[in-house]
Amino acid sequence: MTLKEWPDIVFQAKRGYKAKVKDFEPFWKENYEKKALKLVEKYTGLQWKRLTNRIKVVARRPEERQKVFAALTDIPRRPDNIFLFDVKSNESLSKDLIHELIHCIIWSTYLWNQTTKTIRLFDDIFADELLSELISQKIYIQLHLSKKMDYRAALQYGFETALEKIADILGVNVDMWKLDKDARKSSAAAKILRKDMLKKLEKWFRGYLRNVERGTTNALKAVNEIANLFSNISENQ
Repeated sequence: MTLKEWPDIVFQAKRGYKAKVKDFEPFWKENYEKKALKLVEKYTGLQWKRLTNRIKVVARRPEERQKVFAALTDIPRRPDNIFLFDVKSNESLSKDLIHELIHCIIWSTYLWNQTTKTIRLFDDIFADELLSELISQKIYIQLHLSKKMDYRAALQYGFETALEKIADILGVNVDMWKLDKDARKSSAAAKILRKDMLKKLEKWFRGYLRNVERGTTNALKAVNEIANLFSNISENQ
């Protein structure tokens, strides 16, 4: 796939969403598609492979999704399959799709390199989702979909996705864990840990952006860096 041969993104919709997707598709292609695909390459340090020359995006019913996710990528089996669940405005759909395209390029790179990837909770759930959210936010700013980085929201998203996975493994309802707890009610130790993590995360991501533009790192390496960055909570320690 040459630099100018971007993946072809095709859209499908389940019953009830066909009109919305029919409205969203030209909006996305006219305003964001080529810019987003290029920026995903830029900020992941990876290239689109022929494995993803056709990416299928399907809008599905909300009850078919897990609690936390507004969208999902079929990883690691078929990263070229993306599912959208939270069908709201064209702008919010664009943001959801950009986030999933980052997962798509990361996991398709593993498959292209014929790498057998064993999914680990900390590295590939928490760290992968946290990194994808950070890169997404950077792209949103470039596309004028948001104004600034929100490291606290990215950290929360990383934890929520990991919590969702744990709940799925245990077979419990994630609602019972009350994800909407007021952060101000956290223990003193938790507040200190959160502040330390946010400080480390912001400093690290600024360095990552410099290095990925220099070509000295990429998203695959960065997932391991995040695991080491937060080694105090890693399951590998």
